[in-house]
Amino acid sequence: MTRRSHVDHLRDEPIPRLLWRLSLPATVGMAVMASYNLVDTIFVGHFVGVEAIAGLAVAFPLQMILMGICQSFGVGGGVMVSLELGRDRLPQAELYLGNVVFLTLTAAFAFTLGVALGLDPILRAFGATDVTLGHAHDYVSAMIWGYVPYCGSVALNNLVRAEGNARVAMATMLISAGLNLVLDPIFIWWLGWGVAGAAWATVVANWASFIWLLAYFLSRRSFVRLRVAAILPRPEPIVRITVLGASVFARGAASSIMTIVINQVVMRFGTDLHLAAYGIYYRLMMFLFMPLFGLAQGLQPIIGYHEGADNPAKMREVIRLSTWVATGLSCLAFVILWAFPGPLIMIFSTEPALVTEGTRVLRAAALGFPVVGYHVVGTTMFQAMGRAAPAFILSMSRQVFFFIPLVLVLPNFYGLWGVWAAFPLSDALSFLITVALTEPQKHRIRQRALDLAARSM
Repeated sequence: MTRRSHVDHLRDEPIPRLLWRLSLPATVGMAVMASYNLVDTIFVGHFVGVEAIAGLAVAFPLQMILMGICQSFGVGGGVMVSLELGRDRLPQAELYLGNVVFLTLTAAFAFTLGVALGLDPILRAFGATDVTLGHAHDYVSAMIWGYVPYCGSVALNNLVRAEGNARVAMATMLISAGLNLVLDPIFIWWLGWGVAGAAWATVVANWASFIWLLAYFLSRRSFVRLRVAAILPRPEPIVRITVLGASVFARGAASSIMTIVINQVVMRFGTDLHLAAYGIYYRLMMFLFMPLFGLAQGLQPIIGYHEGADNPAKMREVIRLSTWVATGLSCLAFVILWAFPGPLIMIFSTEPALVTEGTRVLRAAALGFPVVGYHVVGTTMFQAMGRAAPAFILSMSRQVFFFIPLVLVLPNFYGLWGVWAAFPLSDALSFLITVALTEPQKHRIRQRALDLAARSM
């Protein structure tokens, strides 16, 4: 495969085949990556205990905040790389790659330092109790050594997808998750490191994937090359990357705030058992939605490239196809979680009380799943087109506009059921906002395609 061929596929390949070729590796890779949290939780639950699962749930917002930071730079830079490739401007694309590296490493170092200096107060603020604080502290104390490579890997993998090389992006995630899967039982059980062992397995995997990606962008395998001169910060690329990635960061930050609020509310109206049930729900939800997120990652470079190349007909085709596929994937996730909650929970723990309570949590929280796919495609469409404002609004709608107010109000009237009811209600309200913003944009894309077709006749 030549250095140019990845970009040629974006331009010439039929949309259904192109979407499949880009989305399938992303889906496989992300599903394997989701095994990070699943495998960690499974091993911790069986070899350490339910309290340790609750400790992981307390520590998880830190990783979500960091992921939001890295994804914001990766998605913002990836959008610009796709647009510049569509405009046939390779030097500008390489400039965006270099500035993504600068922003990502700088932010990751700052984040690591901040967490290291204030770890226990941060965990207390996230909802740690006397029972869960020790587990959360042990986990994060090890994880901070992998924050920098983790952030670099997440951001750079978005740039790999932006140039259309889905196979390398998938290989990156397979390397990372495969190492984590192998090292987890060794560190947690055989060496007896417990919760810290799960973290150290992830740290090693993060460094391996980061080194792999740096080698890729420094080699001739990449179409968009990493050049030392491009790493020097430039105002215009930094502003564009930051603005376009703001919606992703907002979504990540909102998810973190949402989790912190849930932790606090659950511990107010429930126990560590309910916090563990929520932790299991979140990990299952993320795993079941991996195909949907993979679809979104395959969709982004296609829309971005054809927006840059001014080809609205192909944009319209891929958006319409993706909407149908995403809705089907969302409905499938709902059916799985609703039909098999007990067996899914028992993967993590066989404690009867957790299985009973967790079944109620999973079924209630999953009621809004069928409309999530439409929302994800709408948000991805605006991000890929460089439309920062509507992408920001949609990214904030579910967690900030609806979920957090609902989860703060409803439990005062309905107790813990108010927490679980906030999930489907916020999904439904976010869906309505997405319809209001995306349908007019789809109409404009359709009109552009008709106008171009009329002029070419």
